[in-house]
Formats: sequence, C-alpha cells, structure tokens
Amino acid sequence: MSPKRTILFVAEDLSATNSIIRKLKTSGFHLVSASRSTAALAKLFSTRKVEAIVLDQRETKINLSLAKFIKSFRAAMPVILLSTQLLDPLPRCIDAGVCLQDELGGLVPTIELLLDHSDISV
Repeated sequence: MSPKRTILFVAEDLSATNSIIRKLKTSGFHLVSASRSTAALAKLFSTRKVEAIVLDQRETKINLSLAKFIKSFRAAMPVILLSTQLLDPLPRCIDAGVCLQDELGGLVPTIELLLDHSDISV
C-alpha cells in the first residue's frame, strides 16, 4: 500500500469547506489545513511532506500572493486554485484551476494528475 500523499488545504473559512475536506480525505489524501497565509507558510515549513497546495478562494476575492510567494522558493510545488470562476489564462503561479459551483468531481483527478506528473523535490 502506498503512503498517503499530503495536501496543504488553505481556505479562509475551514468550517465552510467540510465537503471538500471530506472528499480529499476519503480519496486517500492526508490533509493539513490552514485558514491564513501565515499559518499556511508555517505548516508548509513544519510539514516537509506537503506535495501539493489547494487554495480555496470560492468565498473570497482571488488573491494570488500566497501562491506567488510559495512558487518563489518551491517552484515545483503544484498549486491548485479552487474558485467560482474560470481564469483563462491561468496565472503563472497556479498550476491548475478547478471551477467549483456545487460539484467536486474535478478536484481529486486534478490533484492526482499534477502529483503523478511532477518531479517534486521537497
């Protein structure tokens, strides 16, 4: 059995994201979560096994500061943006975007695709 892959999930209101958290956990991911950028960075440094970051910005105006900062020192770290609008083209600091209204179907396959096709040296 392969070890669980670790995802850092960042959302302003973690209590409002129970369905996403449940979906990621039941899909076999180990989840580390944060509700602020500073907490996310602290967890990224303290949890060296983080393999991808999911930024949930469905409830807030899209802010790419955290993604840009992470890419400045871990360029190979996959960053996936969850939003209610499609961004085309995606900003360079975002590796994939998943537009969610109510359907979570595209999230797990997107994470798995990025993890399977990345050469992450964490």
